[in-house]
Amino acid sequence: MKIEFQQGRICIQSNAAEWGPFNFDFEDALPEGKAITLCSVVSYLGRVKPSDSDDLASETATTAELIGTTAVASDTVVTVQFNRPTTSAWINVSHTLVFNFTITGGGTHSAYFYRVEVL
Repeated sequence: MKIEFQQGRICIQSNAAEWGPFNFDFEDALPEGKAITLCSVVSYLGRVKPSDSDDLASETATTAELIGTTAVASDTVVTVQFNRPTTSAWINVSHTLVFNFTITGGGTHSAYFYRVEVL
């Protein structure tokens, strides 16, 4: 099963710090009876598709500046807060979020969200 959100748009503008939380609901994507137990969120410059996931090392990670606090808010929802990056090459461009999660029983999967637009 491939999990990818429909294309969306979150805008991060000047002075944004811990902007959010934004809720990402995986209810329709999880196997029946399973819950998210852990989730890390990584961001990359530009559009990264699930088909690119075999070589994420070649992508530019923007997590250190873009991603603020993340949390597993419920069995199916992950929340993310954002910061406006200070690296000039990461401004006036879009970013992709990759959610790497673990569910009850130890199963793992990833989900992709495009686009977080930094203005």
